[in-house]
Amino acid sequence: SGGDDYYNHYIYQAWQHYAGDLLLEKGNNGEACNQYEQAIYFDPSCTEAYVKYARIYARSNVQSGIDMLRRLLDKRSDCMLAHRELGEICYEHSRYQEAAQAYEKCISSVCCSTREQTRYATVLFYYGDYKHSLEVVRFSIKRKSFRSTFSSVRILNC
Repeated sequence: SGGDDYYNHYIYQAWQHYAGDLLLEKGNNGEACNQYEQAIYFDPSCTEAYVKYARIYARSNVQSGIDMLRRLLDKRSDCMLAHRELGEICYEHSRYQEAAQAYEKCISSVCCSTREQTRYATVLFYYGDYKHSLEVVRFSIKRKSFRSTFSSVRILNC
């Protein structure tokens, strides 16, 4: 019946995702990505599989990692986790303008940590958007996510 098919489909997707995690733990990144791709195939809404795939691929082929996150964002533009991960990957690979655009979309969400807020404020500062950088610092301090880096960016903005 239709319900059984859905259930079996869901179980298979969950298994692929879990298998990917096990392979990743063993350092078998290529096979882990294959399992994450299978999980996505069986459940295109499996956010974690997209993110894990992107993290792995970004280490060796940043564009593949970015493309996977953009695939997810095409389906779920409201996925703050995907925006945050896109910001992180772009930041770590010196693609600062893209990082700022991604951080902009998730900066006020609960999935955005002090680290991402700091990176966002820093990127804005280095691109000359001092006013916005200072706003991010103030916003982050109000959220009680103060950090010494914020002090540095705040001082630079004065």
